[in-house]
Amino acid sequence: MSLVLVTVNKGHIHNVKFYDNVSLALEEFATYVKSMNLNEADAAVYDSDGVIANAKDILKISQQSIDEAVKEIIDAKKKEIIYIIANPVHSLGFLNIGIYEPIGYKDPIEALIALEKLRNKQGIHIKLYRAELVDSPVMKRDRLEKDNIKKNRVDFEYPIVEEYLS
Repeated sequence: MSLVLVTVNKGHIHNVKFYDNVSLALEEFATYVKSMNLNEADAAVYDSDGVIANAKDILKISQQSIDEAVKEIIDAKKKEIIYIIANPVHSLGFLNIGIYEPIGYKDPIEALIALEKLRNKQGIHIKLYRAELVDSPVMKRDRLEKDNIKKNRVDFEYPIVEEYLS
């Protein structure tokens, strides 16, 4: 997950910082918000879907609640993240793997423990990935139709994957 923290001071962009970790981004956001001058500064954290935290919205809540508001945002975002472990150089192609079977992890601690065990057995080429829900089209329908004709897939049911086609 890519996130960006943008801070503004006196109407000018003061700092732009990129993160892969939602907790770290929002903790730094909270630290900035607690010390900023409300009349001169602003801050926001964005992900690929848009704003996930805005300083002025959070400051409408009492000062003691900033940490609570940020924690709620972190918890909501963490629930969305699924970690998978895979071998990106397997002879069959990208291969999702696990200690006993390939699974996804919601808890990054569990994912790192499994990754350490798998790297001990199989090598450091084993990588940790974040799986994202795809909720928008990934391809034009006509391109898929042409590929299906070319590869003689006559029984493909387009309505089953319609939300991923434009």
